[in-house]
Amino acid sequence: MSEKAPRDKIWRWMRRHRIACGMFVLLLIVGGICLGVSLILSPRTNVSYYTVISQSMYHGDDSWRDYFTDRGCDTSAFPLQGGFERGDLLTIEGVNPLTDVKVGDVIEVSMPGQSIPWLHRVVAITESNGEIYFTTKGDNNPYVLQTENCISPAQVLGKVVSVTPRLVMAIGSR
Repeated sequence: MSEKAPRDKIWRWMRRHRIACGMFVLLLIVGGICLGVSLILSPRTNVSYYTVISQSMYHGDDSWRDYFTDRGCDTSAFPLQGGFERGDLLTIEGVNPLTDVKVGDVIEVSMPGQSIPWLHRVVAITESNGEIYFTTKGDNNPYVLQTENCISPAQVLGKVVSVTPRLVMAIGSR
């Protein structure tokens, strides 16, 4: 068998599957351009990306709204009505927590002693001794965790502005 045989076999397969190869190359080019643009613009636009690894913001139904409606809060104007789940890609924008964060926003929070930031919904904003504090809760969590009661503005890393559903799972499963 000659050295050229495996190479010829590959070229024959590629010629037979021209459309699939072309689509794959196109996806690689578009993906590379998108990644390059985002990496170049991220430091300038204060935007970052996060892949969801927990189910704390998963919405199996509308029961997540009960926490708010029980407290007289209308959830219809909240951003991110659909929640998110493992494998979703989130776009997070850096914000000024004192002016840009309100009840209903989903924020990225640096938690002491945790290497991975949390992404939970703001359920309350309070003031104590002239300082502002946020309380957050995962939509799928039954209650506010003790560590989520007094989040300082310095712990807020950004606010989730968009969700691309199941992107990472779709890429990883191929």
